[in-house]
Amino acid sequence: MVHPVPEQPRVVLLKPLITSPLIEVGAFSHYNDPDDPTAFEARNVLYHYGRKS
Repeated sequence: MVHPVPEQPRVVLLKPLITSPLIEVGAFSHYNDPDDPTAFEARNVLYHYGRKS
């Protein structure tokens, strides 16, 4: 489930959208964006360095 509230398509849960192993989000972490909420990782995580241990 990406949209926890069907009437609010601008709100998404982040867990199913994140593909990088360097980004950690909780099971109920959400994001609200009127333009494209499903592009959270590409549009908002610009500089994320490091390695997963």
